[in-house]
Amino acid sequence: MKYLMMLMIVVLIFSYKTTKLYAQSNYKIDYTVNTANLNTSSCNVFAIATPASINGYKHLPLSGGVNYDGNELVLGTQYSTNSGTNLGTAYAIHFPFKAGYLYQFSMNVKGIDGGNNNNYPTVFTTLSDQIPDPNVTNSNPTACNAVPQTNWGFLLGYPVLYSFQTNDTFQVYNSPGTYTATATKTPKYLFILAYGGVVHQIRSSSKV
Repeated sequence: MKYLMMLMIVVLIFSYKTTKLYAQSNYKIDYTVNTANLNTSSCNVFAIATPASINGYKHLPLSGGVNYDGNELVLGTQYSTNSGTNLGTAYAIHFPFKAGYLYQFSMNVKGIDGGNNNNYPTVFTTLSDQIPDPNVTNSNPTACNAVPQTNWGFLLGYPVLYSFQTNDTFQVYNSPGTYTATATKTPKYLFILAYGGVVHQIRSSSKV
């Protein structure tokens, strides 16, 4: 049986200048209402020639195919001790990080456990200055639905921004600290990966 996890995401990003006291800036990415640029009829809504722009931020597929169920994004997962059947899905958000600013991240997420055993999926986030080459990583960004760990597992080797296990009610998961962008270390992308769990759906909203 193939198990799925649904990820309903609203991403919030907060930033403020490190050297002086500045007003905080909030950036919201809400997939529940901004769907005009999504290829919603596809099994991989971000696998399109012109990257989808949600709230003004480009989105790209990373590994596997993100779905859309008419209300929110759906990231499929399936837990297995065999990497060939341990499934996950990942995508990227292009965001204009600026050197000298502090960033905090927030995601409003709900996990649905189709197996009724309280084994919910995990969300892993990281930052990067580039999209990984699928010819090198075998990430399979054009696939439909969830893909094996052999495609997305390399992402777990990135420095973790923050990671959390979902449950069956909407909760806001905040990054435990702040990230400081510097002149020599300014990322361009936020990566979001969902994996694990048994029969799961994750629904979420996020802020960065």
